[in-house]
Amino acid sequence: MKKYLASAFLIIGLVAAATSASAQATYPTRTIKVLCGFPPGSSLDAVTRIYAARIEKALGRAVDAAGLVRIERGMNGVKPRSRTVIELADNLVFYASDGAPPIADDKARAQITTDSKALLARLATAFEGVADWSEKPLEDAVRRFAETENVKLGQVAQPLRVALTGSTASPGIFEVVAILGSAESKKRLLAAGG
Repeated sequence: MKKYLASAFLIIGLVAAATSASAQATYPTRTIKVLCGFPPGSSLDAVTRIYAARIEKALGRAVDAAGLVRIERGMNGVKPRSRTVIELADNLVFYASDGAPPIADDKARAQITTDSKALLARLATAFEGVADWSEKPLEDAVRRFAETENVKLGQVAQPLRVALTGSTASPGIFEVVAILGSAESKKRLLAAGG
């Protein structure tokens, strides 16, 4: 009996080692797509897959790694403004976009005037001097910029919101700028200003 158990364990060990070696050999060549950190099949995983698929459909492409990071960082600001999972996905699309998102409607389009385009281009240049890319320093920089330009904060913030999100409604604009990051924010501002 002991010989039988020893043989069985030896066979199981050899099969496990062979399977592991086979899996390791194929690992670098397999495509792995990570959508979220939730266990597969959990309710959170299912919800994440629903909105990720919808975002990808809206973009017409897969969400890149930078977009996934921005979506994750922006989730808390978007959740309170969304009544359904579908609305949540739709409200997250601008974070996943690479470059300026499409402008949503006529109300948003009205914010991008000849004057506001020039203002946004100058704001992109003003952002060059911001070392700490977090909400408070960004807010201070935009307030100083508005003061320097002799305009009200709203005359900068609304076109800024449209340039970055494509809409007149979004989470706090300084939160959005911080989450998008320096390079993406400047890219969108220059696109809107050009």
